[in-house]
Amino acid sequence: MGIIKKIFGLETRASLDGGTITPETDAALLRALVGTGEITAETALEIPAFSAAVDFISCTVAMLPVKLYRENTELHKTEEITDDRRLFLLNDEANHVMSALDAKRAQVRDMLINGAGYLYIDHGEALYYVKHGDISVQSNSEPIFRDFDILVGAKRYYTFDFVILTRGSSDGVTGRGAVREHKTLLSAMYNALKYENVISRTGGNKKGFLQAEHKLSQEAFDKMKMAWEELYANNGNNMMLLNDGVKYVPSASTSVEMQLNENKRTNSELIAAIFGLSPEVISGTANTAQYMSAVRTAVLPVVEAYQAALNKALLTEEEKGRYYFTLDTTELLKGDTLSRYQAYALGLQNNFLQIDEVRYLEDIEPIGFNYVKLGLQDVLLDPKTNTVYTPNTNQTAQMGRVPSASNQMLTKNAENTGEEK
Repeated sequence: MGIIKKIFGLETRASLDGGTITPETDAALLRALVGTGEITAETALEIPAFSAAVDFISCTVAMLPVKLYRENTELHKTEEITDDRRLFLLNDEANHVMSALDAKRAQVRDMLINGAGYLYIDHGEALYYVKHGDISVQSNSEPIFRDFDILVGAKRYYTFDFVILTRGSSDGVTGRGAVREHKTLLSAMYNALKYENVISRTGGNKKGFLQAEHKLSQEAFDKMKMAWEELYANNGNNMMLLNDGVKYVPSASTSVEMQLNENKRTNSELIAAIFGLSPEVISGTANTAQYMSAVRTAVLPVVEAYQAALNKALLTEEEKGRYYFTLDTTELLKGDTLSRYQAYALGLQNNFLQIDEVRYLEDIEPIGFNYVKLGLQDVLLDPKTNTVYTPNTNQTAQMGRVPSASNQMLTKNAENTGEEK
């Protein structure tokens, strides 16, 4: 303990024999700095950077609308399904109490913090979020053909009764959350917060010690100790009178105290890196490039995991392979008008979007424009029939065949016109 006190600049020199009184606050500060309490999900969320990172990812994923598609492998096309009960549960109301947004956000939060988030499937009619702390997982001893039972309270369920979202999982049912993987860093940051809390409780008074020229009696020692505690209590304008021969000697700031703020900034950046974010995203000062980078590195991996969890749990065996759920990430672009419009322009220019489709995405009433723009400079080839169409001359030709008489005449006239010129 003596080494620790020297490191933190809290080595006591107080004793009755030495005529010095050390503030009781030093012991409290030491306990706050070297606290031995295990970091938990609740204490980790008290760290601002950690809470902000979790909220950014969970809220971003939760706000994305879930869509259901049916794939036609013969026609090589997909069809969006809009009248399915499961879409109502995933986008509007998860159950009679909880909205779909809150349920998805809570599930993603549990996944990030604890490693797994659970939604109970109530016969396809409702989805109920279950807290991670209320879940117990039991596994058989088979190393390959593993099977699990999920206990909620005293009731036993199967894995297919839940939509299970995991992080860092090796079995598909449980995972490793950020609290478990980075408990040392989170514990250091939490202890720094406790240190600041102790400072604020003492009114921000600078640490120091009292030095007496002569040995104090026990009665004088007790009175001075009580007065010292009242001085450091943050409950009013307290004061303390020093008798003749007693003086206050302020303690110098230790290197740990001077570097505390710098360490806080560094640790906040490390927490951002844990989740694949930048410090600017956590502080709310990110520009468009930084925001989109955060979406790619932190949000999209969770989106992919969520889609896989939905397809595994909410599709029947007959539907798997033909139907699939997706989270519509186009909503992420709606925060940047310029990037969104540039993407639309690219789609219109290359003819994989039409004007009314763009207006639909922007929630604007369609105008009935069903034409696809074609450039006259292009030559179109149908690879199935080997038919070539030239819009500029309105001619159709078959590859590998001799052109018709009319086409030959047009070609000859075009050549003669070129010779005359």
